[in-house]
Amino acid sequence: MILVISGLLPITFGIFPMATPKPLSAVVYQIPVGGNIPLYLPSHNLISIIIAIIVLSIMFVAMKYTKWGLGVRATASNEVVASMMGVNTKFITAMSWGIAGGLGALAAALYAPTVYTLSPDIMISLQVNGFLAAVLGGFSSFGGPIVAAIIIPLARVFAWKFVSNTWANAIVYILVLIIILIKPVGLFGKKIAKKV
Repeated sequence: MILVISGLLPITFGIFPMATPKPLSAVVYQIPVGGNIPLYLPSHNLISIIIAIIVLSIMFVAMKYTKWGLGVRATASNEVVASMMGVNTKFITAMSWGIAGGLGALAAALYAPTVYTLSPDIMISLQVNGFLAAVLGGFSSFGGPIVAAIIIPLARVFAWKFVSNTWANAIVYILVLIIILIKPVGLFGKKIAKKV
């Protein structure tokens, strides 16, 4: 689907990258974190972090305490049994895909101002990192991919600093592969035992 959309975008918008509008002033906050090197955080990144925390909190509450969240968890566990118990699995699935698409659009809108130009392939690296975070954290865990999304860039930075910039991504992929070989369900995933 991504390949189809990427192929259609140049027909609509042209083949040349488009300049990204900057909705916020380029204010950079200096945060002391210890040592001689402070942490510099642009205002847009700070707002993106706040929005991400709010959205994650809403999704956590919705998944944990609402009828829809219970339906999502039941459908994910066993769609046939959930349907037999009266859960409208088609509606749950459609709504889940709709919410996922909306969150993807929100992520793109927050990410776009951080790059200089827009092109169909700017989200590829984010998609790869997002998939790595889901695999590493565990598909059956809500908080696992969030923690993994913090671990992966930190591991990449450490690899870049102490090994080589050229090998940073390869080292991260190898570490993720080793962890998955040791624990296939991810760091925080739970193995589901099926009864027969």
